[in-house]
Amino acid sequence: MRILRFLFVALALLVLLPNRAFADNPNEQVLIDEVRGAYRVVATLAPNPPAVGEALLRVVITDATSGQPSPLNLVQLYAAPDSIGREELFTMLPENQDRNAGRYTSDRLRFTISDQWTMRLVLGAPEGEMVFTTKVQVDSVFKEIGEAAVIAVPATLVGLAVVFIGYKIWRKKRQAAN
Repeated sequence: MRILRFLFVALALLVLLPNRAFADNPNEQVLIDEVRGAYRVVATLAPNPPAVGEALLRVVITDATSGQPSPLNLVQLYAAPDSIGREELFTMLPENQDRNAGRYTSDRLRFTISDQWTMRLVLGAPEGEMVFTTKVQVDSVFKEIGEAAVIAVPATLVGLAVVFIGYKIWRKKRQAAN
């Protein structure tokens, strides 16, 4: 019975661990790093590579010459999958609610489908509006699951075979004892 419990726990770990590896990617992809007028704008996107689900866009706006934070009154993100084309507005909030830091994060940014997405960042500066456009390829979560399945499926089949063989041996020994 101990062997069966051990095999069950080992099998559960083999199935669950590969999926956990793809759940959290702390790297960020740089989408925009550009100087326009008096401003340097850097926008990064996490996770990297982008996948269907929650995402976080960070925008840092600094003075192009001094590097000091340059907060703006208007920071908006519009995003749409190319196959649909209808843009959705995502609010860009000051990071840590500090309006003077020149750092903004997206609120409720979510990639709903696997597709090429067009992202348009609109910044309102005293000199006028600045628009930055970039494209992002968003992959399906099933892509990572497929890669994990290369390990999980054979391991599951081997685990089930071991459990089945162990059960047959145990049953044969039990019948022989009776």
